[in-house]
Amino acid sequence: MRLQEYRGFLFLTASEKTAPLEDTLGNVHMALADWPFEDFVCVGRREYLVDCNWKFLMQNTSETYHTSFVHKDSLGPMPLEPIVKFLGSAPIGDWDAVHVPSDRSIVPMPGEEAPFPEISTTASTYFISLFPTLQLNVTRDCAWWMRVLPSGVSTTTVTLGFMFPRSTTMLPDFQQLLEPYICRWDLAVREDNEISHNQHMASLNSLHRPGPYHSLEFGVHRFDNMVLDAVLEDAATPAQHSPVHPGAAGLRTGEASACSRAFLPKATGQHGVRMTSRCSSQPFSLPAGATVCVTGATGFIALHLVQQLLTEGYRVIATVRSSNERKLAPLAALAPLGDLQIITGCDLMTAGSFDHAAADAEVCFHTASPFWMDSRISQPMQQLVHPAAQGSVNVLDACARPSSRVQRVVLTSSFAAIMNVGGRTPWPLDFEYCEDHWNISSAPDVEGTFPEPVNAHAYRWSKTVAEKAAWEHHGKTTGKFDVATILPPMVLGENKQQLTGVEDLNQSSLILFNLLAGNMKHVIPGSVGFVDVSDVAKAHVLAAGVPKAGGQRYLCSGVTKTWLQIVQMLRVMYPTAPLPTTCPDGSTTQPCLLLRNDKIKEDLAMEFIPLDQTLQAQCNALEQAGLLQL
Repeated sequence: MRLQEYRGFLFLTASEKTAPLEDTLGNVHMALADWPFEDFVCVGRREYLVDCNWKFLMQNTSETYHTSFVHKDSLGPMPLEPIVKFLGSAPIGDWDAVHVPSDRSIVPMPGEEAPFPEISTTASTYFISLFPTLQLNVTRDCAWWMRVLPSGVSTTTVTLGFMFPRSTTMLPDFQQLLEPYICRWDLAVREDNEISHNQHMASLNSLHRPGPYHSLEFGVHRFDNMVLDAVLEDAATPAQHSPVHPGAAGLRTGEASACSRAFLPKATGQHGVRMTSRCSSQPFSLPAGATVCVTGATGFIALHLVQQLLTEGYRVIATVRSSNERKLAPLAALAPLGDLQIITGCDLMTAGSFDHAAADAEVCFHTASPFWMDSRISQPMQQLVHPAAQGSVNVLDACARPSSRVQRVVLTSSFAAIMNVGGRTPWPLDFEYCEDHWNISSAPDVEGTFPEPVNAHAYRWSKTVAEKAAWEHHGKTTGKFDVATILPPMVLGENKQQLTGVEDLNQSSLILFNLLAGNMKHVIPGSVGFVDVSDVAKAHVLAAGVPKAGGQRYLCSGVTKTWLQIVQMLRVMYPTAPLPTTCPDGSTTQPCLLLRNDKIKEDLAMEFIPLDQTLQAQCNALEQAGLLQL
């Protein structure tokens, strides 16, 4: 093997035919002159196993015109031009690049600030493809690399590394400012992975026919010629080649080649580890008395979940962010039911804070997520979307550590990740939803703005991206653990938290409170499914113990009602309550959705508590807390 260093990066090749590194890189230094890589620090890594051939991913990295389509609802479109138009010199060697005109770093999402110092006044933005397995991207305040290595004909390992100048990493609030960048990088690569997988699947179709190159696919054309040259040379002189990795042959004699050259980050900063698969090929089944972890354990659903787990004999490690004694009191009160360990300081936005909690657990119940839609949310992307998505990643990162025993993650998602009510692409108000559907109508536009009502759609989008982050996490895709998600709609019932004021209520309980307290002049239009909080907790426990639940989504809903029907039920229960009578438009009837629950009934044998009992339990809790007199 040959190992060579270039400006802080290590390049490794196992092929005797690979040309010297300086020939491969050619004049790439012209595009990288403004970035002092020798002083950069790798601050994080992400790894993905993608079900597609390596070439589709490398083709995707070699152009950016796809951003107007693949990333239109997230990153937005990007202007671009061939590198020769900006540098005045064509690429020499095995690389190509596009220049992205921009007056700031391109990493922040549309509408977000670029908080880090710029590297130099002349630094610009380039997407540089170093063929055949690497992309190196630079922008005004940072850089990131992506390594694309085939692990089979139809599988590829994608590894990302994120780099900043060492001086930037020393800023006191660096970690906090870094989180939106990590979220953006993760979102972009997941969307690219998905479209590359789609292209791979389409190419296998008998009706597929190759088409002409787009005028902006100059990098793709150059890459494809490199692959073709390698194939033709192998076909012409097979005896000259020893067996090598797929796609790793050399080019024509006399041409520079990066083939079979792997890219390694220099041993600086933080590094990730490829996780191994679970040894057993049998579906996971939670053993009796096993240790489990519950995140956000003081939450509305989580307190019911911890109680049920303890009652059934499981050892529970409960994680919470705050050490506030009042908030912890209801959780601590469950200790007599069984073996309960409470770990404080587990913050969704702090990488590594869940490592200790997940180490001994066989199942992780991830229930923690921000859930507000009212005036408390002034920056929805920062307060809802980023914490939900990054929280999922941080918790699942802990579950994927080599030291962790977690074999199944049960994630509390939401019907919000399925529904398309209002927003950009509203579906019919009487639509029949099931687990196959995803929310697309709440997506932000290219400026990062959500549809009206902004906070409602931002919350729905936060649940969507958080669940997708779990399905695409490397711990799941590499088989370290499997994932099951529970998607409840409107969750009501007994509040086990210590309620001292309205501000302590979760969002769903708050809606019922406002109806009964006379705080709403009109009935909320539309309809939704309803489910008892204890049933949601039960669904989590069943999803952990039923082998076939791994890899499944479960819409956890009882009956579906319009809000007019709910108000009518409440009026029968509490005749003197100051309940509204009509929707804002004066209507007294509304179309009603249907939320199918046949899958959760069949797979998990779920039966749901009648809605009138759930409403009664919720109202009793509000009365007992002294928040209402009914």
